[in-house]
Amino acid sequence: MRRTVAGVLGIGLLDAFLLETLPAVAAADSRQLPAGGYDDRRLSLTALRPRIYTRSEWGARPPRERAQILHRPPRNIVVHHTATPNYPDASLHHAYWLSRWIQRHHMRVRGWADAGQQLTISRGGHVMEGRNRSLSAIRSGRLAVGAQVRGYNRTTIGIENEGTYMEDEVPRRLWVSLERVCAWLCAQYELDPFRAIVGHRDFAATDCPGDVLYAMLPDLRRGVAARLERSTRRARPKKQRAGKKADARASHPDADAAPTPSTSPTPRPSAPETPSSPSPSPDATTASPGPAPTNPSTPPQAPGNAYRLPLLDL
Repeated sequence: MRRTVAGVLGIGLLDAFLLETLPAVAAADSRQLPAGGYDDRRLSLTALRPRIYTRSEWGARPPRERAQILHRPPRNIVVHHTATPNYPDASLHHAYWLSRWIQRHHMRVRGWADAGQQLTISRGGHVMEGRNRSLSAIRSGRLAVGAQVRGYNRTTIGIENEGTYMEDEVPRRLWVSLERVCAWLCAQYELDPFRAIVGHRDFAATDCPGDVLYAMLPDLRRGVAARLERSTRRARPKKQRAGKKADARASHPDADAAPTPSTSPTPRPSAPETPSSPSPSPDATTASPGPAPTNPSTPPQAPGNAYRLPLLDL
């Protein structure tokens, strides 16, 4: 074939080879590009990226060891609740305190090398980096291995949502942040929200993330899919005729102003969890230890609140 092409066109064999192979290579490359190219994907990610407070901002202590980084994305985004009191404090100060308490509890009581989860969202909607190296790994499309789902830590990324949602409603600010974080993760890792977003109880016999929040996961998947679609449209705006108004979507409030889905189910009757006492074990990035003992070392008091935090349901 190459000799025939070369003979007809009067060119060398190398040139004929390039004529045959380059179109196929170009077609393969075009299939790998996101719709609209890399510029559109970068703009889309910028539009979706939430404000995440780093470990240095909330005052994390140094971990006992650096998190392992896998050079591949996770398969699932796991939604947790912290199984802590539903504090009314929505301030950033409280969110910082929560992240410090979680890290201290995981390291002192559970004996782990660091906080187990990759991200934490407070009831006020503030998003915190959890395990060390998590944020930089996400931005580069990789996974910092955590300790949040036993047996699945190398294929999942975990989001802790402050509170207990067996019966209580999810705060609107927390919900909006959760939806935005999940959309950003799906875009960053190129995940399908309808397949990727799951609850902790999909992997283990646990109440986490609570009956109410778990039943809202279908709404979360749909909301994330809608955000991804809107971000793509923003990245590639359509041309408008002179004198016409901009996209009609601009006349509607942003999704961040949308109310919490009204499809909150009636939770099934369930007794509160009573953690059992495990045998102490070192932190393993491939599996989370079992439930923590019922009487941990005295945790700090929440600012302005006399309640003591129960154990995290991880």
